[in-house]
This record gives sequence, C-alpha cells and structure tokens, in this order.
Amino acid sequence: KSKDPKAYQKARQYVLLFEDIKYLSDDELEEVLSEANVELLSTALVSVDQDLYQRVHTNLNDTSKSMVDQFLDLKGDSTSKKDIEAAQDYLLKLIEKWDESGKIDLRSKIKG
Repeated sequence: KSKDPKAYQKARQYVLLFEDIKYLSDDELEEVLSEANVELLSTALVSVDQDLYQRVHTNLNDTSKSMVDQFLDLKGDSTSKKDIEAAQDYLLKLIEKWDESGKIDLRSKIKG
C-alpha cells in the first residue's frame, strides 16, 4: 500500500478482506450472519479489533450472541491462527456468494 499506492488502489477493488465486513449495511450484515455457521463465525472473530467485533456482535440475534460469547470465553485463547484464517475465508466466500448474487453490495463500497 505504501510502496505503490496507485497499484494498491487498482488491485484493492478486486480483493475482499475480512475487515471489509465493516462496509456492509446493518441489513446486509444481518443477512450474511443469518446464514453463517456460528462456530466458524466465532472462530473468525477471535483476533479482530474491537470495533469490528462490536459491529458484528450488534447484528447477531440473541442466541448467536450468546454462542459467540461462550465460544470466545472457552476457546478464544486456544484457537490457532490457521483456524482463524480458515474461518475468515469461509465467511469471505459466503460474502462473495451473496455479493455476486446481488443480495448484498460490498465490492462497490470498498475503498482503495
């Protein structure tokens, strides 16, 4: 990003990052989360910053919130980086599927 900002901006629009979840509207995020596997979602949230965690947590139903909180309390510290990345990839694929189908619009919101 810092070495070649123009190249980064060109490529960035084609790459989804887990942190891009923050660009989804609440309705879009709720739709994606309703289809997500809660254990994988919990795993994906282990290492995210507090703002992103809060954004996702706010858009979960009460049952899912409890499950995510319980998972993080019990397994958060023992979750491997490999498992976290695999869970984040799972969610990104789910988001890509929804984006490609037109149910959500993420790619147009990504800033370079």
